[in-house]
Formats: sequence, C-alpha cells, structure tokens
Amino acid sequence: MDLIYMDETFTELGVIRDSTLDEAFGAGENSFDITVNINNNVLLPGYYFYIDNTEYGGIVDAISVNTAASEIHYTGRSWHGILASKIIIPPSGEAYRTVSGEANAVMGSLLTLCGLDDLFAASTDISDYTILSYSFVRYIDLYNGLIAMLQSATARLDIQYDADISKVILSAQTITDYSSDDEFSSDLADFVIQKTYHGVNHLICLGSGELATRQVVNLYVDNSGNISDTQYYTGLDEVIAIFDSPNAESIEDLTAEGTKELETLYAPDKIEITVNDGTDYKIGDIVGGREEITGLFASDKITKKIIKIADDIITISYKVGESK
Repeated sequence: MDLIYMDETFTELGVIRDSTLDEAFGAGENSFDITVNINNNVLLPGYYFYIDNTEYGGIVDAISVNTAASEIHYTGRSWHGILASKIIIPPSGEAYRTVSGEANAVMGSLLTLCGLDDLFAASTDISDYTILSYSFVRYIDLYNGLIAMLQSATARLDIQYDADISKVILSAQTITDYSSDDEFSSDLADFVIQKTYHGVNHLICLGSGELATRQVVNLYVDNSGNISDTQYYTGLDEVIAIFDSPNAESIEDLTAEGTKELETLYAPDKIEITVNDGTDYKIGDIVGGREEITGLFASDKITKKIIKIADDIITISYKVGESK
C-alpha cells in the first residue's frame, strides 16, 4: 500500500518511501505515526497523506527527530481526528442542534457548518437512511456526533479518500453483523476476551441542586443489558455506583449523561481482536469471538481500529465496544 503525500493545497507530491505507519482511530484515539529514515525527510507540518480508496490518512501536526535511531516521526490527526477536532455548537438561543433529512445530505451540511468542506465531502448518493429530528449532545465533537447520529438510524459512518476528486468522502452505510455467520475462533485470529459477571447495574445519578432539592435519577441494567428506570437486580446481585453531574441542566440531560456512564460501567464483556488474514472490518460492524478451550464468547460493535503497515505488510487490530 502506497502512502501518498500532499501539500497544504491537497496537491499530490509523491510516495513516502521505506516508511512504517501506525494509525489508530475510533473510540479514544484518532492519530497516526509515520516513521522514516532521517535521510528520507519529505513531509512538512500541514502536509497530508492518504492511501487511496481507504480510510487511512491524515494531516501532519508534529515532527520529531531521533538522531540516535536516525529516524523521523511524523505524527498527527487521522481523517477521523480532524473530524473530532471540530465541535457541533448549538444554534444561538437554542439548547441543542437538531437535524433531519437524508443521512448523507445531513452530513454534508454539518461538514460545511464546521468549515471542513475544502477537504471533506458527503457522498452524493442517496443513502437508505433518514435522520428524524436528531438532537446532538451539547458541544459534542463532529466525529462522535456523526457516529451517534447514524447509530440512531441503525447505520454506520464510512470514510474513504477519493484521489480523483481530492476529497475525503463520508457516507452512511449498513452495519454488518459478522458475529453469527463469520464468528472468529482462536485458530483464525488472536484475541483477548474478558467476561465480567457482576458489573455496576444500578447507577444513582446526582444532578444540580443542594441536599433535598438535588436532582436524582436512578438507572438500572437488566439481564439483557437494557437500561431503564426499572430495577432488575436486587440483594447480593445488585451493584451500585454514584454518578455526580452537578452541571446537568435538566433531568433529561442527567438521564442522558447517566445512561452513557452506566453503559461504560456495566461493560460485562470486552474483546480485542487481531485478524491474521488481513480482513478489513469497519467501525460499527459487529463481530464475535470464541475461545475454544474455555468456551468464552463475546460480541459487539467494533469501536476502534489499529493499523500497522511495515515492509508492505498490513496488520489490523480491532477493539470491540463494551458488550451486553
């Protein structure tokens, strides 16, 4: 795979030779590190790189030199990281930014709103997904906002660089569930599975106010991982935690923030996968893993990808979200 680089005007300049790429994107990290020999210095701050027709690419934000190792490191934000560096701001006088319409068209308007339409564009195709009056979490970053918006329509975000038009193309795509018909096993992939049987299942959410007037919301998890205000686990099976959010502006905000917190705390299953055959799954797709000796099985959406390219060999690792 050629790592092609461009200047600040998106003009293609050449291929980064004899390089290694370490790129991660998704939950919690959207960055890359390109390493080259010190005699192969070709990138400048503000330059871009891409691999055509893939989601791999980004902008150079920093350059470091290791003279002992004769190496230069170019680091920066991936395409995902550039999206994550923009914030969806509510309109003046309104609490939330709310959008509706065909999913790709909505993404295009948000890219323009955030000033990214010089480099990014939404697909001109009409997707199968319609956004119905979706309100973004206040001041959420654009990347996570787009993912959450599309998930509300049971879709996922797809990102690809198109060299023909010098644009990073965003589109709404179907979530694929590989957990049943393409289940991983330990002879096809390397993975770590953790099953937690007694995670937090009751969250007491404390909002604004003082003492007896303080906002309080109780949230519970049932045996299927669903969160509601109805208690399922009791007695020794009940595990309680406190969520303190004194700046929550309303019961609705406190409930939304508490639900997100409880999804993280409950987290019964975790799975990390390294696929050995180079299969490329997408963030938002669902995978499952089974370890044959213990019989442990877990499945959930892919939330993070880690790409390593060295000597023209690509290794892709996946981290899967907190499972139910």
